[in-house]
Amino acid sequence: MGREQKIKQLRKEGILKSVKVDKKRKSAIRNMFIWIPTTIIIVVLVFGMWAYSAKDTTAVVNGIRITNNEVNELLEPIKSQMQQQGINPDDPEQSANVEKYRSSVVEMLVNKTLIEQYAKDHSVTISEEKLNEEIDKEIENIRSQYASEEEFLNQIRQSPLRNEENLRKEIKKSIEPALLEDAVLADQYDAIKITEEDARIFFNAPASVEAQRIFIATDSEMDEATLKEKEDQITDIRTKIVNNELSFEKAVAEYSEDNATKVNEGKMYLQEGAYEEEPELWEAVQTLAEGDVSGIVKSDKGFSIIRVLSISRNRDQYNEPEHADILKIILEAPQGAVETEINELQTKASGYVNTMRSGKETFENIATTYSAVPDQGLTPNPLYKGSNPPLDEVVFGSLKEGEISDPIRTNETTFEIVKIAKKYPAKIAVFEEIKDRVMQSMENQERNKIREAFLEDLRDQSRISHSNPWDRMASWWNQTFGGFFESVKNWVRSFTVDPIPENLTPTPSDSGTPMTIPLQGEDGQTITIDPSQMGIDPSQMESIDVPVEGQTQTP
Repeated sequence: MGREQKIKQLRKEGILKSVKVDKKRKSAIRNMFIWIPTTIIIVVLVFGMWAYSAKDTTAVVNGIRITNNEVNELLEPIKSQMQQQGINPDDPEQSANVEKYRSSVVEMLVNKTLIEQYAKDHSVTISEEKLNEEIDKEIENIRSQYASEEEFLNQIRQSPLRNEENLRKEIKKSIEPALLEDAVLADQYDAIKITEEDARIFFNAPASVEAQRIFIATDSEMDEATLKEKEDQITDIRTKIVNNELSFEKAVAEYSEDNATKVNEGKMYLQEGAYEEEPELWEAVQTLAEGDVSGIVKSDKGFSIIRVLSISRNRDQYNEPEHADILKIILEAPQGAVETEINELQTKASGYVNTMRSGKETFENIATTYSAVPDQGLTPNPLYKGSNPPLDEVVFGSLKEGEISDPIRTNETTFEIVKIAKKYPAKIAVFEEIKDRVMQSMENQERNKIREAFLEDLRDQSRISHSNPWDRMASWWNQTFGGFFESVKNWVRSFTVDPIPENLTPTPSDSGTPMTIPLQGEDGQTITIDPSQMGIDPSQMESIDVPVEGQTQTP
């Protein structure tokens, strides 16, 4: 009798109990092992597809996406401007600067989105009449830069915009966000009141002060007696300085406890907000003149004496340095051009100058035909003395209004030809002549403070993300599984990639002796190469592919 028959017989006789199988439980367990992995896979796939769909996202503001296309559209004019200045935005050395510009563009778009959302939630709008009025102003401003209507229209036709209607659309895109922002903040802006007296005080007030400091430190744990001793000490120092018994520099060296300034004779630069923990320092120099010594200045950090060395006042920013309105023809050789090509370009430039000076051709026509940036040869742009050293000597030297310069080499591959439209001498600002500008400038400063505070509040109340789900998922995947798959790849490579022959693998012991490579010349002799004579460190050498007879060498 077989084993199974014995078991059946024992069960029939009641000696061995039958085993009952719970079919429902068995089915549930089987389904669990099927459905749980399937659900996980479906969730991962759905999330991955959703994340991939947001791959173009640069930032998200309260659910509103800002895309890479939007950022790149605004970044392109900045790159074009860099190229006009002779800077290649695609140069790896410029990547940090381009990334800064990109970050600024992203933040601008975030602010724009916040304002638009706020305006929508609070029913703030701009009337079409107001929008068209501002567009007309901008177009008239552009039109005024050209000698005639025909020249204005020709310039538009030669540009990517092609016609005035497209110009209006571009202007609308540019000014609409600013107008909406003004509408949102109109009540707060209207509350700003700048008087002529306010402007006069601001005009004459210090903007920054170069000073020297003697500092005696205190802290909140000092008792009254110690504080009195410190105050008496610095009072005595000041008395000796005022009575010419002690020089300020010597007092700094012997007594000052400000190690940051002590090494430089106590010199420091003060301006509003520069020393946040000691605002008393800036307040103390407001009424001092150059050479004055302050009284005892007390702050939470200690006692100070300030001597003013020089003062830069707000009015200085309104001074007009010597400058000129100039036209430029920019001639560029290709990047990497050899000296022969540079010399040929200079010869051509000199020929253009002679042609224009003889009256055979106009500056504008040469600029339109040959300049790398034709616009700069058609519309005058200001050049301030000191802002462009290669041009300074020529423009602010003997060259007169209406005259054309010889070719000026401004960098390794560029020559510029300059024509002066108008020259302006340096001018010291007088308050009565520019008070409206000063008042407007002060109002703009107040507007900026209001705007920054408003945007900061909006940011605090908003959900802003500067990444996208795809980047986060890719980062998570690399951190979680990247090492595992890299190990698998290396393990597979160890079985699939031919190892380097031992006789061709440099070793540290080989580094001091010549390396013999099994190549035979026509005379049958072996060629010996000493890597050190070739400027090569043998220990850094990788495998050398040696052609074997009967095989073709792989390039």
